[in-house]
Amino acid sequence: VVFFPIIKMATLAVILQQIAARDKDERFMALHDLCSLLDSKAGVVDLDTEYENRIIRNVLPMLKDGSSDVKQQAVKCCSKLFGTVSSSSQQVILENLLTLMAEQVDSAIRDVGAIGVRTVVAQLQQQHFSLMVKVAVTRLANMTSSESMDIASTSLEVLTELVHKAGHLMHSHLSMLSDIVQQRLVDNRATVRKRAGATLSALSTFAPDQLFNQIVKSIVEEGLCGSRYLPTYISALAGVSRSAGHRLGQQWLERIVPVLQSMVKTESDRDESDANMEVLEGCLMAAESICERCPAGEKHTDTLFAMCEQMIGFDPNFADVMDDDEEEEEEEDFDDEYDEYDDADDDDTSWKARIAACKLAASFVHVMGPREIAEKVLPLLLSRLHEREEVVKLEVIRSMKAVFQSFSSKNDKCSN
Repeated sequence: VVFFPIIKMATLAVILQQIAARDKDERFMALHDLCSLLDSKAGVVDLDTEYENRIIRNVLPMLKDGSSDVKQQAVKCCSKLFGTVSSSSQQVILENLLTLMAEQVDSAIRDVGAIGVRTVVAQLQQQHFSLMVKVAVTRLANMTSSESMDIASTSLEVLTELVHKAGHLMHSHLSMLSDIVQQRLVDNRATVRKRAGATLSALSTFAPDQLFNQIVKSIVEEGLCGSRYLPTYISALAGVSRSAGHRLGQQWLERIVPVLQSMVKTESDRDESDANMEVLEGCLMAAESICERCPAGEKHTDTLFAMCEQMIGFDPNFADVMDDDEEEEEEEDFDDEYDEYDDADDDDTSWKARIAACKLAASFVHVMGPREIAEKVLPLLLSRLHEREEVVKLEVIRSMKAVFQSFSSKNDKCSN
């Protein structure tokens, strides 16, 4: 049974008649009135199945209307209807939106379907989880292999959100999803690979131990050991440790941390033009998530801190420390030399690695005691206050603020 605000059934009949009008403005206003009706809270009255079906039959064709305004209003109506109609009508709405989302030719229709599915998932209530899993999971999984980047990336995005919300109901789907998503980690489209990494990290939260270990093993053995898509696998590792870091025991960290350390050393030793900043940034982000989320990470603090020390001042385009004997000699030529750095700054992305190192420094509050933080972390951050890039300097300040707040929090706990 559907509940609507108290209105005369004749009014609803007029709205449904106007939805099929030839004038696009009438169609738009009729859909707008229906949305307003669904939003209204002024009393309720039962609406029989016949009227419910009539509404669905009249609204769904408008998703393919020639007017973009009408399509947008129709998809808005569908998302509002989904929370009010019976489960059988919900299934009809969802299946129609998924079909539109998989449209291969008309991108406008595909966008309408994608917006509708995203909105339904974003507004999903607990009582709808089972239906969503039953109807959507397999279809979304199949869409991830689409040749259309829009379809593949959007389906992974929706899957990620759905797993976050209803992953506890997907036990029978988790293994299948893991296999399909891992295939997308080697997709030749960067956006798809990135979305696949996010989906895999969401799956790791709900995966049983055997599947979780298989996911991590795949990332470590296939991804971190020479894959051409190394940044993707590092990002996936950071996501997994962030989502399910408590499940990464010593047996994995003893393999992961040395690999991260080795990659940081290898890339930072290259010339700036050859260094893969995406790899460096990803390694530091993975190290940060290990400090924040992995209880077993405390045993690797020294190694991770050495990585932080090495990278927090990584600025191959600019030598910010000079010997005293050289400083006076080079002072006169500094302006000309700095101009050369300005020319190179357009392509300089090393600041991303320095920002990641600052965030890593702040994360040591989770694995170090107050004395160690005061003796190691704070002096390291203070040494970077002369940072030439404002965006990095702001991150240094934010990291210092986080460290001081951790001191305050620990003092409050001690006083209590």
